[in-house]
Formats: sequence, structure tokens, C-alpha cells
Amino acid sequence: MADYAIRKPSEACFACEAPFEKGQEHFSAILLEEQEPARRDFCVACFDGRERDPEREFAFWKTRRTVGGPERRPVDFNTLRELFFRMAESHAGEYQKLCYLLGLVLLRKRVVKLEEFVTEQGRDYLVVSTKNRPEPLRLEAPELVPAEFEELRDKLKALLDVDLEEEAPGTSAAVAAGAPSASGAAGDEAESEAAPDATA
Repeated sequence: MADYAIRKPSEACFACEAPFEKGQEHFSAILLEEQEPARRDFCVACFDGRERDPEREFAFWKTRRTVGGPERRPVDFNTLRELFFRMAESHAGEYQKLCYLLGLVLLRKRVVKLEEFVTEQGRDYLVVSTKNRPEPLRLEAPELVPAEFEELRDKLKALLDVDLEEEAPGTSAAVAAGAPSASGAAGDEAESEAAPDATA
């Protein structure tokens, strides 16, 4: 598996490298770097004292180190939806791949609505929308082998520190949305279950 910026929850602070003790509270942050999003973990002192960049920092949350690793967070679909649209703004390949995978998850959870799933010149495209963003968003489906899909799924889980129900490679957008066709793919957008502090 390739080396990448999205790593599993760290056992030490990214800034001072002090290890997190069992039961110690610390902060995790999602940073939108140029080539791909990154997850960083900080002790409370380093998080409070660091210089923040609102353009790069998408969201942060407080967590606690427990036996076997950090505690898992509840899924906040409102924040995932905002991250989906922020990643869609980037033309970097890794953002586009992660965005498409997250889009399938959000379709499955009915957080976004499928407008259509089209094929043009041999390429597949997702077209989705939401209530608060009525202008449809068009995403090109990346060409992935199973190993690449698994790597992307691991990246997304490590970035968000939540358990998500991802789709298998080759799953169509209509199936992910739980609809027989694009014209019938509708659904109420999911409500947030628990929210981290989004900064964007």
C-alpha cells in the first residue's frame, strides 16, 4: 500500500511528538492539503497554541485514547456532506477518487440525491444534488482496480475516524441510492447524528 497523508489515529502528538496516555483527551483535525486531505492529531496544548489556517482546516474534534486506540466517533452526515462538496472543488486526482467514494456512501445513506448516472464516451458520471445545494454536481467515476478501491476505503476511514458502510467496486450509483433508476432515485437527506466542530 502506498504511503499517504491520511494515517490511522496517531499514538502521539503531531507537533510535539509526546505520546498520548490511556484516557488522555486530544484533538484530531482534517486539513485540506493541495494534493489530498490529511488527518492530524494534537495534544490539547499544541492544538490550542498552534497557528490555525481556516482555508486548510476543514474540521476538528476532541477524542480520547482508550485501550486499543482512540474512541470511535458517531457519524455526522452533515459534516460528511460538506466535506464531499469541498473535496469536489479540487482537481487533484486523489481528491476526485475520495470524493467519488464518499459520494457513494452519501447516496447509500440518502444524504445526497441522485439526479442521474450517465455514460459518455466510455466514461461514467454521477450527477447529485442536495436541498441546500440545488445546483447538480457532476463527478467522473475513477477507474479503480479492487486493490486501489480498498486503499481508498482505508484512507477515508482513517481520515474520518468513523465506521462507514462503503460500496463495493462496480456498484452503480442507482443501486447505491437504493433506486431502480435515475428518475426514481430520490430520498430524504439524512439528519446529523453528532457533529464535530466544522471550521468551513
